[in-house]
Amino acid sequence: MVNIIVSSYAGQITSLSLRQTEDGEQTLTKLSVINSPMPQPSWLEKSGETIFLANENFAGPNGSLLPLKINETGELIATQQFMNTPAGPVSIVAFNQGKALAVAH
Repeated sequence: MVNIIVSSYAGQITSLSLRQTEDGEQTLTKLSVINSPMPQPSWLEKSGETIFLANENFAGPNGSLLPLKINETGELIATQQFMNTPAGPVSIVAFNQGKALAVAH
């Protein structure tokens, strides 16, 4: 099984599971959908067990980062409230063994 996490400017973050059956067929199953607390969720960055989501929020005064986890059934769970950033975060990279994030705007 492979877990796939996708974000959409429509405001949703979706968790999918890709599996291969015994006869070799591939199946893609939707596990969960959560709505982003801010518009234009885009970049996803995994660091350890945490997935960081960047919300660009073109029309607003700021963007945001939202930390997520995947539970044992593959569902996405927000681990805390979103964190405000300057407007338009488009890329995230974790560094310093996952203790810090760099965010490009």
